[in-house]
Amino acid sequence: MKHVIIDETTGNPFPHQISIYTGMDALIQGASHVSPEGFYHNDKAIADVTGQLARQLGLRSGQKTLDVGYDKNLVVSQTFAQMGMLAYGLDSQDGLNKEKYSDPCIVMPYFTSDENGMKKYCGTVEDLHEEGSELRDELFDLIIFWGSWDAAGYNFAVGGEMGWFRAVKELELKYGKDFNPHKNTEVEEALEANRRKTFENCRKSLRKGGGILIVSSRYAFHGGGYITDQLADEKQSYLKTARYAADMGASELWFFGLSKKATDDALRSYPEFDQVRRKLIDDDVLFENVDAVHQYRGVPIGRIDGVYSHF
Repeated sequence: MKHVIIDETTGNPFPHQISIYTGMDALIQGASHVSPEGFYHNDKAIADVTGQLARQLGLRSGQKTLDVGYDKNLVVSQTFAQMGMLAYGLDSQDGLNKEKYSDPCIVMPYFTSDENGMKKYCGTVEDLHEEGSELRDELFDLIIFWGSWDAAGYNFAVGGEMGWFRAVKELELKYGKDFNPHKNTEVEEALEANRRKTFENCRKSLRKGGGILIVSSRYAFHGGGYITDQLADEKQSYLKTARYAADMGASELWFFGLSKKATDDALRSYPEFDQVRRKLIDDDVLFENVDAVHQYRGVPIGRIDGVYSHF
């Protein structure tokens, strides 16, 4: 399988610096949910990067895109629509019929509205192919998670809070309402199974030659991104996703981010982030306590901003 590295020397459209932002900064400023990268509620920044990514990935007018977990960020799909693409969005909260669905963790996708060229659907991506899903037979050239795949809080991501709620709901259905998620190891297992199922659902919904793009929550419209001392955790998460893609037959994996040299240079003068720096530039340190099945090694990149799986 081919690796494509898009770093600061080869056209990475995301910021080329590392914002130094700690948990203490969040405590003092009271803004742990706000991305320090400048994308929080910044339509222009998101639109600019979306356009660059579309061109880099070779998207064309008439192709179909699906933005999963868009929440209040309509900019990604609307940018695609302005470029001539058929833009769809899927979100479990926006347009939810609360009379029909008392629990937003399990919602069969259904059409809600068309807004500025974006066809909006309400539903859970885990149920994309279930009976009753109105997106069950749709195929896309690109499925994108803009900050909604995984997060560091304040963000109902598939692999974050929303994924946890989903896992707990499924186990409650299995064991009953008395199930205690805080005393059962099956929650993490169910969460991991849901992540893999979600990725597999998306792969099944691709046209031939399509791909899945996961963008860091550091660039999300509503924040929730990983701060500096969590960058290694984020990298582990995205390399785990790369393992899914490899296992499911991806032909190419594209990694957007900073080179190991740029990452090393940016963090070397901050001794409080020395362990993070070492993990970002050395796979042996990064995966020291990680199960081998979740490892994806040998990618010459430091900080990761996005992963594109081409099938």
